[in-house]
Amino acid sequence: MSPRQGAVEVSAGNWVVALGLGLEQFGAIVGLDRLACEVLQNGQVLARDVRASQGWVVQPMGMVLPPIEDPTLDDETMEAPEDTADGSWLHVIGAAGSVEEAAEKALTLLGTLIPAEGGAILKLLEDRSLEFVWATGPSGRSLVGHRLEAGVGLAGFCVKNAATVNSLEPYADQRFHREVDAATGQRTHSVLCVPLVYEGRVLGCLELINARGNQGFTRGAQADAELVAGALAERMGR
Repeated sequence: MSPRQGAVEVSAGNWVVALGLGLEQFGAIVGLDRLACEVLQNGQVLARDVRASQGWVVQPMGMVLPPIEDPTLDDETMEAPEDTADGSWLHVIGAAGSVEEAAEKALTLLGTLIPAEGGAILKLLEDRSLEFVWATGPSGRSLVGHRLEAGVGLAGFCVKNAATVNSLEPYADQRFHREVDAATGQRTHSVLCVPLVYEGRVLGCLELINARGNQGFTRGAQADAELVAGALAERMGR
C-alpha cells in the first residue's frame, strides 16, 4: 500500500482491511470519515479521503504496474511517467517539477483510467478567472493559455462552489459555456468537472469531456478523477 509518497507493506485478507492497517501505520486513520474508492480491473484499489483530499493506492504484493500512456494525444507522443519504486502512480504527480508538468501527468494518468475524448486542467487566477494550464484531445493544445471569466461555464460553477459537476447533457444545462466548443469546433456531449482543493483552498479544476459510450461518466470514473484531483491539488498548493 502506498500514499502519494512512501509505502508500507501489510498482510490482510482483503483490501479494506489492508487499507485500514496501512492507514494506521501511516498515522492517517484518525478523523477519516468519508472514502471514495475504486477497484481497478488489475486488482489495484484507489482510495481517497474526500474530506482531507488525501489519496492512497492499495495493490497486491508483487504487482508490476504498466507504463502510463495517454490515448487522447493526437499528433505527438508524450513520454509516459516512469513507475516509481513503490509503484504509486499518484506519486508522479506530486514529484512533478512544475504545475504544468503535474497537470500533464494528471491527465496522462486519467487517460489510462477513464475512457474520454479529452481533458483539461484549469488554474484559478487572482482575478478569479480560470486559465487552461494543460489540455488533451483533438483540440487540446489550442486551449492552453485560454482563459474563462470568473464564474463562467460548468468549470466556473465547479470552482465557485467547490463541487464536482457530472453532466450528461451539457447543452441542456444553462451553466454550460458553448464558446469553447465554438472555438475548437468540437461538440461536448458529457462533462466531468472536479474542483482542485488543497487545505480548504480551491486552486482550479480538472475537467474531462465526452466519455466513451452513451452513459456519460460513471460514479467509478468520478471517484478516479477526484482521487487524481486530490493529488494534483496537493502539488499545486505547495
